[in-house]
Amino acid sequence: MKFNLLISVIMVGALVLLAGCEDKLYPLRLDSETDENIIQLRWGLASGDLGTITVSVGDTVRFVRVDDMPHNVTSLQGNFQSSEILYGAGETYEVTFEQPGSYGFYCSVHPGMKGTILVSAQ
Repeated sequence: MKFNLLISVIMVGALVLLAGCEDKLYPLRLDSETDENIIQLRWGLASGDLGTITVSVGDTVRFVRVDDMPHNVTSLQGNFQSSEILYGAGETYEVTFEQPGSYGFYCSVHPGMKGTILVSAQ
């Protein structure tokens, strides 16, 4: 009986983690007030390694907290860093990229949460 319960808990946990890995990138949307492209990324423990996200010069990337764990956004190159830990689900941090290049980022609280933003010239 205990073994079956343990297996059930493990299976449910695995399904929750797998569900969280889908759709790490919200759809690109145009900000109606500024006409800027805003790319929204799901930012939480289940995000893990986001890989490489390609944007254009002038695009804004918005990191959206999707869990209740504390997170931040830190550039590997020192180009940007969220000034505070994001504590609540739904909190956001935005970065607008004005120069082409490759920008690595991670959560200093959970270093497995990481990715690269590749900014291409328009």
